[in-house]
Amino acid sequence: MTFNGYNYTYTYNALSSEKIAYSVSCTNATYDNLTANSITWVIYPSEIHGYVYSMATGKLIPDAKVTLRELWPGDYLYTYNATNGSFILNMSDPTMSVYLIQAVWYDSDGVARYCSPMLPPKRPPSLRPGETKAIGYIDLYLVDATTLNITSATQDANPTTFSVEVFYKNIPVASCIKVNAPLEIVVQANNNYTLGYFKMELNGTPSKVISVNANDLPPGSVYNISLDLTAVSYKLNGTILLNGVGGGIDYLGIEVYTYAGDVVPTASAIPFSNSSINATNGYYELTLPADTKMEIIFYAKDGDKYYIGQLHNIQLSNDTTMNVTLQQAAGIPTWNAFLQTNLPKVSLVFLRVDRVC
Repeated sequence: MTFNGYNYTYTYNALSSEKIAYSVSCTNATYDNLTANSITWVIYPSEIHGYVYSMATGKLIPDAKVTLRELWPGDYLYTYNATNGSFILNMSDPTMSVYLIQAVWYDSDGVARYCSPMLPPKRPPSLRPGETKAIGYIDLYLVDATTLNITSATQDANPTTFSVEVFYKNIPVASCIKVNAPLEIVVQANNNYTLGYFKMELNGTPSKVISVNANDLPPGSVYNISLDLTAVSYKLNGTILLNGVGGGIDYLGIEVYTYAGDVVPTASAIPFSNSSINATNGYYELTLPADTKMEIIFYAKDGDKYYIGQLHNIQLSNDTTMNVTLQQAAGIPTWNAFLQTNLPKVSLVFLRVDRVC
């Protein structure tokens, strides 16, 4: 093909029903042998079909509102009013995404009376050979509902965007990314929940957690919540020690992660401000959020050796001094700069041992 006076050669290869590899080469003398290669995802329409029932009676429930929220690669929301008890939700995103789906029935005053318990994140249906549209099926059953009404969210007394996760016994049951207050989240009644909220930006705040005691609230009730994302910070400093000695380090890197419940998502890395990291003498100083569970990972290079260490489940309630001893890394550490190095590998051999009584 020709574009702006230049000749291009375009080729592609279908790797699967979901991926295409393509190559573009420019044959103009100025750009001879210049070739660009890439892989792209095929985007095709998907549909989710289903019915809405009452858990108590097993009968169809008309006029429920069904919502489907995609969590990755972006935050997309699809809605459908199940007028006769059935619904069809149309999606147009890659199969790499995951989504949450829920049905809610509102009374004439707009109060959520019944909802389907939030299901774990699901993958969209796959495209079958010969089809141009992927279709999946799911039925939703309604139980008594309670509304968590986030009336305001502020940072330093100013309104702000935020992200929120609702957990029931450490299981995520609702998720909203970069939203604003007021915000209503409908959950199953007669349960207690943990609500984690945060703002993952440079001027944001790490995850904060509050408990929501909705166990004694009657069905159809509203639980009002006000979120304060203002962060209090403290300093953490000390010396990085290699073999009991500080300093003389070729490179020193630090990463800080926050907890979400009892786990540490790798996507929860937070920036630390007003930091001082000196590889020459091993001194470090970080300004970190107060009263926040954190995992702090240290990486160091000294000559041809690499070291790693961590501070586990640490919370700051005042300025703290803490020296950290790093151990020599066996194999490749997780820090991406180390991935370019050729480190010694460790071979693990697993033997089956039959128990003898």
